[in-house]
Amino acid sequence: MKRIAFRKLITTACFIMGSVHLSAEEIVTTKKDEPDGFYGLKIGGIVSPSYNQRIKDGASGLTSTYPNEEPGFSTPWTLLTINKEFKETGINLELWGELIRSAQISADTRMDGGTKSNPYTLGIRRALIRKTWETGIGEYSLAFGMQELPHTYTQWKNYWRWRYVDKGPLESLGFAPAPADIGLGGTAKWDTLSAQVVLSNGEGYRQTQNTDSTGFDISSRLSYEPKIGEENRIGLHFFYRSANSTGASPTDCREGTSCLASDNNPATNLRKDVRSLESDSYAVEANFDRKKILNFGLGYLFRKQRGGDIRDLSQPGTILSPGLDSVGNAAYAWLSLGWGDFRIVGRMEGGTGRDGVLAANRAQINQVMPGTPESDYWNVQTNTLGPLVNSSGYAVRSSFRRGSVFFEWNITDSLRVSLGYTESRNRDKDGDREQSYVDGSGIERTKAEYLQQFQGGPNNGIVSYGRLTKELTLWTTIEF
Repeated sequence: MKRIAFRKLITTACFIMGSVHLSAEEIVTTKKDEPDGFYGLKIGGIVSPSYNQRIKDGASGLTSTYPNEEPGFSTPWTLLTINKEFKETGINLELWGELIRSAQISADTRMDGGTKSNPYTLGIRRALIRKTWETGIGEYSLAFGMQELPHTYTQWKNYWRWRYVDKGPLESLGFAPAPADIGLGGTAKWDTLSAQVVLSNGEGYRQTQNTDSTGFDISSRLSYEPKIGEENRIGLHFFYRSANSTGASPTDCREGTSCLASDNNPATNLRKDVRSLESDSYAVEANFDRKKILNFGLGYLFRKQRGGDIRDLSQPGTILSPGLDSVGNAAYAWLSLGWGDFRIVGRMEGGTGRDGVLAANRAQINQVMPGTPESDYWNVQTNTLGPLVNSSGYAVRSSFRRGSVFFEWNITDSLRVSLGYTESRNRDKDGDREQSYVDGSGIERTKAEYLQQFQGGPNNGIVSYGRLTKELTLWTTIEF
């Protein structure tokens, strides 16, 4: 009897276990009917370790005194991308992480008294949901979240295919503060025509939102890309950006904010017209690409920065500085010639601004409003009351010129190596070639100390050298 009872117990247990197995949800790590076989996630990435060496000026012994120089080993372009596509509904999710190297010393680094020793941080480059509609009269999509702005379109379409060497021209020249931002965007494509419009916060994906302004930017693009055979691509693109086009608050330009520096005078209550946060930027770019043989790009951009009156609210009606509009422009070109797996690429760019970043030039105050007493001016150079003295006729007239050439070896479709040379020069606010000033001990001095030698001051043996930044760089990138 005991043996029979034991057999019944074993049979019952096996039946229960089998029933549980049949009714339980299957634990899986893959879904065969989904792309990539891993819950439909498309995982990719870009890694581009590089090495940069500044070439010393043999006369002055200086490499470069720019505060953000970053020679040595670095990873300028490192991404981890995760995409999820729901084909039935036309919905796509994108989450991209970017490894960011700090461009300047901050309060949390060890050098500045903090505890952080690693200059790298992980940022979110894209984090969006996109819905796409395919119709008989075109393809349309709507995206919400952190997304690429329209001026990076030609870069992602591989007209400028060397992002691991240098940012796309519109990105590096500063057409917008950042390549990506959080907002609402829409795209449309009709055969050879496509368009994109994005309403965004304006600060960019690396900055804290709504700190410099509560306004919104409107960015847009229109592209014409006809097909020419199987091997050739051609593109003509128009870009427009309106900074702080709507939503900005007057409190964004009160004294002590990034919009208006404090005059350190408790008796004043300065305010600046919020109009000074507004700007209009325009760009046009033309491209031609023939696979592995020829790649060419040519572009121009223009910016108009609005001016804003500075007033002291304790003295109603008094204008300390009239609002002056300013304009800037830049142009660029690149050319690539290829032989099999090898390419040689040259790139030139120049314009108003400094260190390859577009800035607007502002006309002298007394040329625009000759009837305003000089004592009522707010000197934008010294943050004090009084006339803006500048015999050249401009408050700012800086400009730059930058050129590079590099050789690229395409080892595989996803692995590339380049060796290149870059040279850049600035002109200062007076329009003169930017100089370095070095004394007899090899210590860099200021322009004021240099000029004092010719005005009866002490002679420290300070000499001037034309400042020219020269760099050799080895770039690599692998995509997966």
